[in-house]
Amino acid sequence: MDREFFERLYKGYLGEHLISGELYARSFEVFRLPADFGFDLVVTNQFKTSQGITGDAVSFPFSIQVKSRWVRDADISVGPNNRPEAQFAYWLKAGEIDLLTRHPNSAVAFVFYLPSDGRGARSRFFLIHSSDIPSLLDRGYLRPKGNNYELLVRYRDLPRVSRGQFADEMLRDGLVTEEGALRLRSSLPESFRLNWNAREYFQLARSPRTPDHPNLVWRPAHLCTDLSDFPSFRPLVLD
Repeated sequence: MDREFFERLYKGYLGEHLISGELYARSFEVFRLPADFGFDLVVTNQFKTSQGITGDAVSFPFSIQVKSRWVRDADISVGPNNRPEAQFAYWLKAGEIDLLTRHPNSAVAFVFYLPSDGRGARSRFFLIHSSDIPSLLDRGYLRPKGNNYELLVRYRDLPRVSRGQFADEMLRDGLVTEEGALRLRSSLPESFRLNWNAREYFQLARSPRTPDHPNLVWRPAHLCTDLSDFPSFRPLVLD
């Protein structure tokens, strides 16, 4: 038995169930395909149709390819304002890209899991509609790598603080006693977000446009990061 194969398989299922759950919560039906047909999930709106909600009927059935990535500690560095910043890649097969561009009612869901904060891995995702794939190819964001295409992502998390640092600051400012600081160190998660007026931030890397700039160019990306408007998608904007 190939243990690594099954580990990858089950982690892939986890990403599919994450997206499925988001869609079930919005009263869509989700079906996982039993084999590799190029898409992982097929979404229908039968319940909404039965309720007389038919405005989005032309968008169904809708197919989704799910790509999952587990971010390692080695992928994370300290970004601006001490915000954790992860850099990682996804790969799409040439056949998958061809299938996406031929199916207007389709998208790719890119799921990633950040390292545990003491209470389990933290999941995030973004989606790219099939109509945006040609632009990503033309502009060099999807770059050929052998038989695959690479999408390089940079994710900047919200500011975080360790429980030790937080307890030390509370003690220094006279807001807790030594005993209270000990309790904070033992009861709080290993790290947690600060209540700053900040937002999660994405960048995508593209190929250089001129030979005198050989390095990849990182551009801010405004991505669809929730399914609240499904089957409509927030337009992909690359600054």
